[in-house]
Amino acid sequence: MCSSDLLGLAEAGLLREVATGLALGQPPSARWPAPLRRELARRQWPPAVAPHLSGDPLPELLRLSLVRTPLFARGPWPARLADWHYRSHDLRLARRLGRRASDQLPRLFYGYEDSAAACLALARRRGLVTVLELPTLHSASVRRWQAEEAARHPEWRALLPALREPAWKLRRKAAELALADWIVVASSLTRDSCLEEIGRAHV
Repeated sequence: MCSSDLLGLAEAGLLREVATGLALGQPPSARWPAPLRRELARRQWPPAVAPHLSGDPLPELLRLSLVRTPLFARGPWPARLADWHYRSHDLRLARRLGRRASDQLPRLFYGYEDSAAACLALARRRGLVTVLELPTLHSASVRRWQAEEAARHPEWRALLPALREPAWKLRRKAAELALADWIVVASSLTRDSCLEEIGRAHV
């Protein structure tokens, strides 16, 4: 969900909490190094949203630090660290939500693909409406199209990342979609890819 959408919810009094990694309610200090300021500026939220921020910064800080080292900056490591970060955030948030009394929970949980499987499952068990944001095409569509390209051009296989996604990640993506009452997409192309894959699953 973009910051303008969150701002609208906050101004309407409908926003309970925004659980994220690095959460900034004000610009980063000018005394910090320029690369760090640029990175943190991307994580700055509007003032009306800031009171609702719930940060979990340690996993994200660790990932950002490691991917800037020679050992972890290349190869599979950036993607692996991102996956670890998203799963860690999801599990920590699900445990925190699980400890809350029913009257302390929101009525709706809104999660982002690849980082919400545990929270969506917890939200469904607790009776919340579940929403998943899918920012790109359905992963099954992407894999099928990339497999077709690899069959035509085998030399391109190493450049097609969807074909290298591990089985656990594919299961996680499928679980998130299955747990969502609503799926929010950014384009008609993404919507059509979801409808196509749903149709294939019921053939």
